[in-house]
Amino acid sequence: MIKHNSSLGRRSLLFSLILFCGTILLVSASIVAQPPSPRSVLGFTPADDRTIADWTQIRDYFTKLDAGSGKVKVQEFGKTTLGRPMIVAFISSEENIKNLDRYREMNQKLADPRRIPEGGIYDQASTILDNGKTIVSISCSIHSNEIVGSQMSMNLAYELATSDDVETKEILENTILLLIPSSNPEGIDIVASWYRKTLGTKSEGTVPPELYHHYAGHDNNRDWFMLNLKETQAITKLYWQEWFPQIVFDVHQMGQTGPRFVIPPFYDPPNPRIAPSIVREVGLIGYKMAADLQAKNIKGIATNTTFDMWWHGGFRSAPYYHNSIGILSEAASAELMSPVTITKEQLQRTRPARGLNSPLENVISHPDPWEGGVWSPADINQIEIVASRALLQMAAKFRRRYLENFYQLNKKDLMLDGSVPKAFVLIAGQPNTEAISRFLEILRWQGIEVHEMTHELWVKHSPEEEFHEIPLGSFLIFTDQPQKRNVLSLL
Repeated sequence: MIKHNSSLGRRSLLFSLILFCGTILLVSASIVAQPPSPRSVLGFTPADDRTIADWTQIRDYFTKLDAGSGKVKVQEFGKTTLGRPMIVAFISSEENIKNLDRYREMNQKLADPRRIPEGGIYDQASTILDNGKTIVSISCSIHSNEIVGSQMSMNLAYELATSDDVETKEILENTILLLIPSSNPEGIDIVASWYRKTLGTKSEGTVPPELYHHYAGHDNNRDWFMLNLKETQAITKLYWQEWFPQIVFDVHQMGQTGPRFVIPPFYDPPNPRIAPSIVREVGLIGYKMAADLQAKNIKGIATNTTFDMWWHGGFRSAPYYHNSIGILSEAASAELMSPVTITKEQLQRTRPARGLNSPLENVISHPDPWEGGVWSPADINQIEIVASRALLQMAAKFRRRYLENFYQLNKKDLMLDGSVPKAFVLIAGQPNTEAISRFLEILRWQGIEVHEMTHELWVKHSPEEEFHEIPLGSFLIFTDQPQKRNVLSLL
């Protein structure tokens, strides 16, 4: 008689004992790699109270997730100011992950319709629109004291890699997610080190007493048209030279005593250089996020307040000038990774914001106020995951529409209508040639085409004027290019 040992079920290698004709046969079952949970790698669930993962731990988790799932591929795409590796996790169906290069090339053609050969424009464009995937990027914790986003990224990645529901399958089939756990890895380490050092002291949850970006501190998110920082340059290359995402989601946190979550639509007015269809799509995704959060009875969700669509230099605003949808979210903060208690009296004393007089005000843009209580990293994590999934659902369900709109806007920008200059000219022979060279480098890094003149050009502005010379070696920046809105906005 063979006695069953229940401990066998807990072993990593399973054995089956098969009794056949008086002979015991030993059969070993094959082991299938499974995506590791964040807890199994870190020893805690990201966003649990008083836990924090530093950049090495975050990278280690994504590396292990890559090894355990065919739906995830992690790549290093640049170095930070101080030399840390920057990573992006591509998350999609296994078939899409195997064909990333193909989908990148397809999307590059939608970004520049001139790359679709003449004579077959309609057929090839239609094939790409029928078969391409919505390229979405979610980036977290550029301001590293807004730490929960970087922790949430691991939970989101694991959920997408392991969930088997219809909704997740549709997301993975129709989209390719470029998930950036943080665009400021050095800041993540600074915050993690300080938080661990002060845990259990009166300084627990305070902001580190040093810049959390080596050069720019909080202003690292003011660099998306100047491109001074290594981090900005690396992501700009990933986005506007390689992948051209249709949707970019920039995950932030804000102060503690405002609404719990601020999302689009944004506060008026929008910059007139932004395509009206982009403005509409930004609002549509924001309302989808708000509706999904409301369905889960999460209070304090605000739209049409505080943040606008005017300024060019932020992570989520730069995409507008590349005909892409930029989404910003701002969650109320905890004390880094420690919970905080907010009273109703504190909320009452909060200064008015643009479009919202008080976080306790019940208006159309803020129909279900949060009235105080304990606010924890887990609350922020939940809100950001619900919002991320809402965005991904939209990207998946309306895949062709996002691709079509992106393509048509880029195609339209190749045409001139007489209301804008044909070109901008940088005259040769000016002083400060290093500054001019740097200026041109900034433009080209963003994908803007710059042409050097190989012979003199004679021009006049009106029939009454005499011709004047633009000398050899001058630079021309034509506006009839896919970067038209970026050119006009910057120049």
